[in-house]
Amino acid sequence: MKEHLKNGNALLALSVFGLLALAAVLYMGNEFAKQNKNSPMATADYSILALAIVVGVAWLATLILGEYDVLASKNNAAWKIAWGLAILVLSFAGAILYCLIGKEGRKS
Repeated sequence: MKEHLKNGNALLALSVFGLLALAAVLYMGNEFAKQNKNSPMATADYSILALAIVVGVAWLATLILGEYDVLASKNNAAWKIAWGLAILVLSFAGAILYCLIGKEGRKS
């Protein structure tokens, strides 16, 4: 487990999973809204809520793992700030970009 955390495999996998879950929430929410548009007694769809909770947990874990990985690297402050902001602002997409592009400039 420590090896996967150390080389960033866990961050990349979590980011891809979170991005896919977010896309599923958006799709399911849109379909749910279309189906219940004219229904006066619209029922709640708890699968959307459960998936939204999964997205929230994945988002928090991505922020924690991503920011830790950036701050633990042996790079200059400008590099750390740039990638830290990318992960913070772009969330899953920022973490994926960091894993694919940002680690090449890593000195650790």
